Amino acid sequence: MAKDEDEETKSYSRHKTKRAHSSSSSESGSRDGTENGISKKERLEEQRKRDEKRAEEERITRQQWAESKILEEEVARRLERYLEAELAILLKRRETEFNAEIERRVAIEQEALEKRRKEEAERKAREEEEERLRKEEEERQLKELNERLARQREEELSELRRKEVRLFPVLS
Repeated sequence: MAKDEDEETKSYSRHKTKRAHSSSSSESGSRDGTENGISKKERLEEQRKRDEKRAEEERITRQQWAESKILEEEVARRLERYLEAELAILLKRRETEFNAEIERRVAIEQEALEKRRKEEAERKAREEEEERLRKEEEERQLKELNERLARQREEELSELRRKEVRLFPVLS
């Protein structure tokens, strides 16, 4: 902008110098010089207005850029808050699903543990019953053996007495 003003000033000075050296002093020439002078002022005024307009447009552009940046930041903050809220909802949902899955697995494990305990109790009861029956059978067999041995001894004693009675009839 300063460069443009310098060039305008140089051009204006050259033009002024040329007019001063001009030998024509006619009324029309003088009128042309005045018109050129007014025209030059108008051009300078137009240039100043263009510069002001350009500066205003740049200011507006910078302001719009700043406003768009502020808007972008606000949109980004809102988006971030929205995403955080959605993430919190998803995490809560996942937490609920996770807890439900944990509870389901715990229930399965408890059922399996109860089943194993029941099976173990049934096995132990069977083994105890088998042991009881085995002992009863052993006791029965032992009792039968004792009874048989007692009968055998009784028979042997009876046999011995008969033999003694036969051998020693007088003593009886």
